[in-house]
Amino acid sequence: MKPATLIIVSMSLGAAVLAMPALRASRAAGRAAEAVAFQQSVVEDAAEVRRLRTTRPAISAGKRPQPNVYAHLTDALVEAGLPAHVLKDVTPGEDSSIRIDGAPGNYRRQSMRVTLESLTLPQTGRFLDAWRVGQPEWTIASMQLTPMPGKGRDKAGDTPRALRISIVMEATYLDVPQGKNLP
Repeated sequence: MKPATLIIVSMSLGAAVLAMPALRASRAAGRAAEAVAFQQSVVEDAAEVRRLRTTRPAISAGKRPQPNVYAHLTDALVEAGLPAHVLKDVTPGEDSSIRIDGAPGNYRRQSMRVTLESLTLPQTGRFLDAWRVGQPEWTIASMQLTPMPGKGRDKAGDTPRALRISIVMEATYLDVPQGKNLP
């Protein structure tokens, strides 16, 4: 082998050996940037959870929640662009007396459980937003999302997974006896 060829081959091998750590460092820097971005989103989500936990529910002064809640749920579904048949069950819950620290008066909390079926996550979000805007006195106490049996993604993975959503909603109000005015 000629000395010039030997020099070129050895320089090429040396450059390749030096480039490998640089390539690994570049990949590691990319993964580190992704990890920092993910960590930041977790911090923001945790702050939002803390904020939501300290948010007090809306209190309706002197009026019980409206009685025809099924119609209001249907209205929220229509507003969200969803068919009414996804509403599978509405179960009234307790209407109980509660104490609110530092607040005078007889406060009550009414609850209900709503079950919706065959919704995707984006559809659920649209419904919850329409409900929040139309019925601000009702707050979400808990929500359970369960995949529907046999309703997974299609083979291409294009169709979102259908869910069964069970929501417990509560409305807190100040019970004012008939004929009395609020203080």
